[in-house]
Amino acid sequence: MARAALRVRAVEEFIRVAPAIAVGAAANLTVFDPEASWTVEATALASKSRNTPYQGRTVRGRVRHTLLNGRAVVIDGAAQR
Repeated sequence: MARAALRVRAVEEFIRVAPAIAVGAAANLTVFDPEASWTVEATALASKSRNTPYQGRTVRGRVRHTLLNGRAVVIDGAAQR
């Protein structure tokens, strides 16, 4: 119950401080799938570093798409380099 309350509070805080989605505003958006499971592979991460403590672990939750300043930088979970 306490974890759920913290999650709700975090979302409420994010919504309060997040910039508005509006015509002419920078398009900085992320589509996140909290139910997706995937196995971490360091070589597939967008980071320049290949060092991760999660290598080979199956984790839940994945970024599906990200727009940064209107440009797609993640599509279908893959970083666009």
